[in-house]
Amino acid sequence: MLSTILVVGTQTGVRLIVRRESTWEVAAEYLTDAWITSIADVPGSPDACFVTTRDGRIAKLDLVSCQEIFDFGFRLWFLDMTPDGRLYAGGTPPQLLVSDNGGSSWTPTTAIAAMTSHWHSHSGGAAHLNSMFDGRAFGQDVFLAAEVGGVLRSNDPSRSWTDITYNLDPDVHSIDIPPWSPTTLYAATGTGLYQLHERDPKWDFVGPSELRYLQAVTHHPTRPLLYISGARTPYGRHSAGAFAGTSADNTFAVFAYNVPDRAWAELSIPGTRLAGILSKALTVDGRHPYAVYVGTVDGVVACIDGDDQPSVLARGLGLIECVHILDIDENASGPT
Repeated sequence: MLSTILVVGTQTGVRLIVRRESTWEVAAEYLTDAWITSIADVPGSPDACFVTTRDGRIAKLDLVSCQEIFDFGFRLWFLDMTPDGRLYAGGTPPQLLVSDNGGSSWTPTTAIAAMTSHWHSHSGGAAHLNSMFDGRAFGQDVFLAAEVGGVLRSNDPSRSWTDITYNLDPDVHSIDIPPWSPTTLYAATGTGLYQLHERDPKWDFVGPSELRYLQAVTHHPTRPLLYISGARTPYGRHSAGAFAGTSADNTFAVFAYNVPDRAWAELSIPGTRLAGILSKALTVDGRHPYAVYVGTVDGVVACIDGDDQPSVLARGLGLIECVHILDIDENASGPT
């Protein structure tokens, strides 16, 4: 029988949060000296994942152990393993690295170097690669998002990339292609949600009408729904800049967007004001019971939609950068 463990990446390490009957609790902690920047699946190993850290480390963890496998010494923002077993990683400075041996050694690719010279973040520092989406399983290419550099496309990510930013706001925080609409690429940006159809040379604005500073976009695996986190202004301060925390007078929201109906619905938890949700801190469990989980910049993990009543699962975890789901066999050994 499958159960769910939430892997939560915070500024003080990884927390594994498990459900025990009607309550959730932190069952294990790893890398408590590290700021976690991303969590990624290990294809073929549903009870394991990769994590990256702000100081450049990559680790692989499962239910009972955590093994550090490489240290770059510079900031990493994402890691992705493609179905062929190749690992890609990127961060600041904006370069793409590839490993063909499980992360034991890495080679920087030169394919995007010429595109990065004009990339500069709003705070004046270096821009960075923040996420990668491999759409080859349903006939699409590989896509790379950069903040503040836009979106790149490739059918051979080790060798060549094409800039497809076009008219899009280059302040791209996350990208997504839902399997129920495999020819549409969505991008959450500092000015709203945009979509790009097939090889069109123009992005179309989708919404919302307010709270357009968007961070996360992800999809329900079978229903035509997108989930998006937004704010009135950048999370840390009213002017453009880094996400240092949350402003008391800012306004935050999580939306469910019904694609066929083009309808936006704001999600909430009665009696709870959720703070900002970063680009990798919103995830969907599409099984039964279906649930949407988020982590906030003030340390709250919550279920905001699904078959169960929306509720807060944990508090006091510090700034949460990412939330990931592990599916485990309840008969296997794990956190207790």
